Amino acid sequence: MISGHMSNSSTSFDVQSFRSQFPQLQSQIQGQDLVYLDSAATSLKPRRLADRLHKYYLNEVANIHRGAHFLSRQGTENYEAVRSQTKKILNGDKGEIVFTRGVTESINLLAYSFGFEHLGLGDVILLTPYEHHSNIIPWKILSENTGCQIELLDFDRNGNITEAALNRAFSKNVKLVSMMLYSNVTGVRLNVEPVLQKARSVGALTVIDAAQAMLHETIDVQKLDCDFLTFSAHKMFGPFGVGVLYGKSEIFNELPPFQGGGSMISSLSWTKTVYQDAPFKFEAGTPNIADVIAFGEALSMLEEASLENWVQHGKKLGLQVEQALKSNSRVQLMGPTYAESRKTDIISFSYEGAHPSDVGEMLDQMGIAVRAGHLCAQPLMESMGVQGTVRVSLAPYNNENDVEKFVNAMEKIKGIL
Repeated sequence: MISGHMSNSSTSFDVQSFRSQFPQLQSQIQGQDLVYLDSAATSLKPRRLADRLHKYYLNEVANIHRGAHFLSRQGTENYEAVRSQTKKILNGDKGEIVFTRGVTESINLLAYSFGFEHLGLGDVILLTPYEHHSNIIPWKILSENTGCQIELLDFDRNGNITEAALNRAFSKNVKLVSMMLYSNVTGVRLNVEPVLQKARSVGALTVIDAAQAMLHETIDVQKLDCDFLTFSAHKMFGPFGVGVLYGKSEIFNELPPFQGGGSMISSLSWTKTVYQDAPFKFEAGTPNIADVIAFGEALSMLEEASLENWVQHGKKLGLQVEQALKSNSRVQLMGPTYAESRKTDIISFSYEGAHPSDVGEMLDQMGIAVRAGHLCAQPLMESMGVQGTVRVSLAPYNNENDVEKFVNAMEKIKGIL
């Protein structure tokens, strides 16, 4: 059982109480009550997030880190309080938390600040076959410009990798390993720990994409012992345009800045520039103040709830979805089942004789929101022999009624197709 960030609780998860915090679940789509099953793309937002944004923009607007007046000091305190919340949840240090626009910008930051400075011809970057485009394209750009090579770790469909495969992949030329923790396509949890240990033994830096992880397991960066880890606020009840990049301070402080501008220098003259230490060295310009402050509300939800209980709730619903799809002879599940692997509540499937977009459109006509297509994972889709999938992804606000409506909708589609 996965332990949580939150207080231990012996009571079961109160899904109805939790649902009541998300006004969008009361809306209708195509004349039907909304069934939102696309939380891997982005989670819905709680009322308290909107209330916090509203309060900031009506009563608290001021720039931060530089003003001499009360509103600026208040904004700085509120903004930095969220940095402290984030480091607490990750068990990191405040100086190790950089705010970005999301996982994509975080990985681009590392590709430019580390990659262009330290990688060259013959150096190797290791990725996995599961990666989202955001953890492929920045490294491909780097490879095309520096001559470093990209090679793949041989993870199997259940998220495991053998010792023999590890030994084949690693060499003295491996300088960086970047890998997701949970697949956004199959939901499988990659067993990254042996890879992290192997990387440390050869002196390679490690990056973890935790975009799909934060609602499903506690991330303790001290125990995981990765060099960098990143996630996006919008996938965990937070606002768009906010990401977190954790990095070990001794490594962060050796890297050059990604962008230049205000707030990130200690002193500047025409002859010399002295940069601040991390995190400020990597946060040039006026930050996304309101959204970062509002993100604190999403982090508070994690601290107040019981992750352990809502993970069990999600698994129960996921098993119901999985079982219903397995009973349909025209459905092919992509990736392992819950019984075969440790996974999050993502179930992807293909439908014989129908394009994923057509299935997604038919579900939409019945008020059910899912994702359909290549899910920004085209190399993985190619290896699975499909152009795309239909993806159901659950969150703590989903309930058995949502699952029942999805199952009934799939039966109707079976009759039509």
